[in-house]
Amino acid sequence: DQSSSDYYKQFMNNIDNELSKTEEELSKPAICKWNDEERFTGFVEEETTGSFIAVKPDLGYYNKKLAKSAPQFFYVEYTIAHGDPVFEENIAGIQKSVDFNVLKSMLGK
Repeated sequence: DQSSSDYYKQFMNNIDNELSKTEEELSKPAICKWNDEERFTGFVEEETTGSFIAVKPDLGYYNKKLAKSAPQFFYVEYTIAHGDPVFEENIAGIQKSVDFNVLKSMLGK
């Protein structure tokens, strides 16, 4: 019986593998499948059915002296079904657990 931690570790490994790619690969748009939000299997090609761009860069905003793979801003978007207590409780939990100050401290490094 596989523990929850072991189960999700495989998806964290997928993220680590994606982040270890070359600068050229990392500069491409991060396109994900909508159903990969919890179980990330890797990025997909643009216009893949059910895909979305995880990070939508505004290239005019970037400090061009930094590598394109260096985070310079974060865009956080959630979609929930209002009136559904499960969704609302999960979103409230996410909002409490995400430390936006830590995210801000990562920018432009």
